[in-house]
Amino acid sequence: MEKDKVINKILRDLKQFELIKEEDSGRIRLHLELLYGAAWWEGRRSLGSHSAVKLELYIYDVLKDSFDSEKEAVQITKDSGSTIKRSLKSGVATKKGHIWKYKKEVTISDNL
Repeated sequence: MEKDKVINKILRDLKQFELIKEEDSGRIRLHLELLYGAAWWEGRRSLGSHSAVKLELYIYDVLKDSFDSEKEAVQITKDSGSTIKRSLKSGVATKKGHIWKYKKEVTISDNL
């Protein structure tokens, strides 16, 4: 979800539940933007390391194999990294019939 939409929804909820006043919105927005940025970078860092991500390869919804990293999956299956990422995001099979899924979704709390 887009950063501004997320922050606006959080601010709206905080105001609705009377946890903040309207005049505090600007100051709270700044803190939310910093928090969002820190969480985004932490998530990118953990995904970029390839050590926290486990991928599973399904062919016609039958578990075919499991990989410790995207790099390993690319080397063994000969699917490109962009093809794997597109399949992970969309859930659609590749031209080779591979359906990629995360074995375990990585969340920021997993890395704390």
